[in-house]
Amino acid sequence: MKQNPGLRPAVKLNDFGPKEIEIVHNLATIFFVSNAKVGKAGKDRYPVVYLKPTDDLQQRFCFFSELLCVLHPYPVLDARVIDFIDRTLSASQNRLDRLCVLIVSNASDVEANVPKVSITSEARVFVPFRYNELTGSVAGKGDIVRRRLEENLYTKDLFAISSALKTDRYFFGRRTDVQRIIGKYNEGENSSIFGLRRIGKTSVLWAVVRELRDIGAPVAFIDCTDTRFHKARWNQTLFRIKQALFQANPIAEGGHGEHAYSEAGASVAFSEDLLLVKKTYGKPSLLIFDEIENLSFDLSPTNHWASGADYLAFWQTIRSTFQQNPNLFSFLVCGVNPRCVEVPLIGPSLDNPLYRYVEPTYLGFFDVDDVTAMLKYIGGYMGMSFDTEVYTYLTDEYGGHPFLIRQVCSKLHQWHLKKLLPRKVHIRKEIYREKRDELRLSTRDYIDLILRILRERYVDEYRLLQHLSADDHQTFSSYALDEPTLINHLLGYGLVTKASDKYHFRIIAVQDAIADTATHLRSPATLEERWELLNAERNSFEQELRNIVKRTLKIAFGTPVAKDKFVNAMIKRSQKDKAATYSYDDMFRGEVYFSDLKRAIIGEWETFKNIFRDDKARFEHAMTTVNKLRADAHANEIDADNFSSAMESIRWLKGSIEENC
Repeated sequence: MKQNPGLRPAVKLNDFGPKEIEIVHNLATIFFVSNAKVGKAGKDRYPVVYLKPTDDLQQRFCFFSELLCVLHPYPVLDARVIDFIDRTLSASQNRLDRLCVLIVSNASDVEANVPKVSITSEARVFVPFRYNELTGSVAGKGDIVRRRLEENLYTKDLFAISSALKTDRYFFGRRTDVQRIIGKYNEGENSSIFGLRRIGKTSVLWAVVRELRDIGAPVAFIDCTDTRFHKARWNQTLFRIKQALFQANPIAEGGHGEHAYSEAGASVAFSEDLLLVKKTYGKPSLLIFDEIENLSFDLSPTNHWASGADYLAFWQTIRSTFQQNPNLFSFLVCGVNPRCVEVPLIGPSLDNPLYRYVEPTYLGFFDVDDVTAMLKYIGGYMGMSFDTEVYTYLTDEYGGHPFLIRQVCSKLHQWHLKKLLPRKVHIRKEIYREKRDELRLSTRDYIDLILRILRERYVDEYRLLQHLSADDHQTFSSYALDEPTLINHLLGYGLVTKASDKYHFRIIAVQDAIADTATHLRSPATLEERWELLNAERNSFEQELRNIVKRTLKIAFGTPVAKDKFVNAMIKRSQKDKAATYSYDDMFRGEVYFSDLKRAIIGEWETFKNIFRDDKARFEHAMTTVNKLRADAHANEIDADNFSSAMESIRWLKGSIEENC
C-alpha cells in the first residue's frame, strides 16, 4: 500500500512546545508521523517523534523501518542525548530503524557537535538539524531534509567498521549460531566458538549477551586478553570472574570477598557465589570466555598459565563446580584453535580437564544470500548498490568472509567518492572485474592480520597452507592421513575445502598472500632452475649453521675445548692438521664440510637438542637429505619430489634455528 506523508490522528502533541509542534507538522509533510511523546532522562526532557518513510524515501534511502527523531530543546548538545537515543531504540528495536536517527537541536552548532558527542556510538548515522531549519513555513523543508539525509548517508563509509559489534546494527547472517548457543545454555550444556580472526566470533558473543539479558538471564563476558585475568593466579582469576559476573548482573549482596578465594577455598566460594546469582535471577549463569588462549596451556602469554599449572587448577575447579551443581551455570569458550579441548594430556601425564568436555564448533563464512542481505542493507543507507553478479563474485573470491567483503566494498566506495559528493553509486559487474586484482591487493594487510596468529602460534597449520599454495598436494594429503586434526582445523577455519579428493583454497586472496611466503616450496619447471634455487637455499643455510655451531660450542665449553671437539668431528687427516693451525674463528672460515657440522651436532646432541626441537631423528634425516642433493657433488638429475623433499628439509632446519636461537 502506498505510504503518503501525514500525521496519524491519534498522535497527541499536548506536551510539546510551540516550536516543537511546528517542527512535527513540517515533518508530517515529508514523513508519516506515527507516534509522538516526551521522554525523560534525569532532569532532561526530549520530545521524540516516530517517522514512517514515504515510498519515495524508502526507495531513495532504503528505509523500511520507522525513523526515530529526537528533539533536543537545549542550547548545548552533549552525550546525554546519545545515551537517551540508545535506550529509546533498545526499547523499540523491532519498530525503529537501528542505524539512522534524526536529531533536531536548539544548539546552534549541532552539526559540528554531533560527531563529537557520538564518537563512542557504534557507527550510528545521526542526521542533525537546527530548530530554526524546521520551524516556520513548510516551503523548502522537504529539500532540506532530503539534502541533509544525502549528505550524512551517501558520504559515510559504513563498510569500514572493523571493531566487534556490540549492538545489532550491523549484525548479519549469524542467527543460527546465536540460537545454537542459546539452546545449549537452555539445556544446561557448555559450548564453544572457534575460528579465524575477524570472522565475527566476538560479535556473535555480544549477540548472545544481548539475547540473554533481554530474558533476564545472568551473563558475564570475560575478555581473557585483559591482564587482570591472565596475569593473576588461578584462584585470583576465579574471584575476578565472580566480580565481573556480579558487576554485569547487579546483586544486593556482594558475595564472598577475595580472601575467601584461597587455593583451598576458591571452589567452595565460587559455588556459593554462583548460587547467590541463581537465587537472585532465577536462572543459571553463563560465563563467556573470549580469547581463551590467554587462559590456556602452551599459548598463554603468562608463564604460570602457559606451563599448565594454573590452567589445570582453574579448569578443574570450573569442571568440578559444573558437575557437582546441576543447572547452576554453564560456560562458553571462544578462540581461534580448539587445541585446549582436543589435547588429552598436559605435560607427560596430567589429564586435561577440558579434553572432549566441550565439542569444538567453528564459526563459518557467509553464503551468497547472507552476503547479499548484508550489502543491500548497509549499502542501501550509503546509496550504494551492486549488480547481482557482484554478490556472487565477492562470495566466491573472499570465501564469504564478512570482514574481508566489507573492506572490499569500502574500497569500492572510496574510489567512487573521491570527493565527499552526496550521490548514489552503483557497482556494475564490469567495474568489479576490471578492479578485481587491485581489490585483492587492497585486502593484503587485513589478510596478513588474519593469518598472523597461524604464523606465530600454529606454525604447522601455516606450513601446510604454504605447501598447498605451492601445489604440493602430496605433502598436504599425507598430512591429512597422518595428522587429520591439523586438516580439520584448516577446514573448520574455512581456509580450505575438499573437492574430488583434493584440497583447495576457499579464498583466492589468501592463497595469493600465502604463496608469496612459499616460493621456496615451489618446484621450478627446469632442471637448471631447481638446482639454482636449491643451492642458493642450501648455501645460505650452511653459513647460518656454521655460525650456530661455532657460537654454541664456544658458549658451552669455552674456546680451547670447543675447538678440540669440532676438530674431532672431522674425518680427513689433512683437514684436521690444517684446522689445528687456525684460530677458533678462522677454522670456521676454512675447510669445513656440511657433514662435519652434522657430526659435531650429533656428537654433542645434549648441547644442541633444544635448537632442533629435541628431534634427533628428524635432524639427522633432514641433514642427510640436504647433503645428498648437491649439484656440485652428485648426479645432476633432480625431480620435483626430491626437490620438494630437500626444500622441506632446509625449511625445517632453518625454522628450528629461527624459533630457538
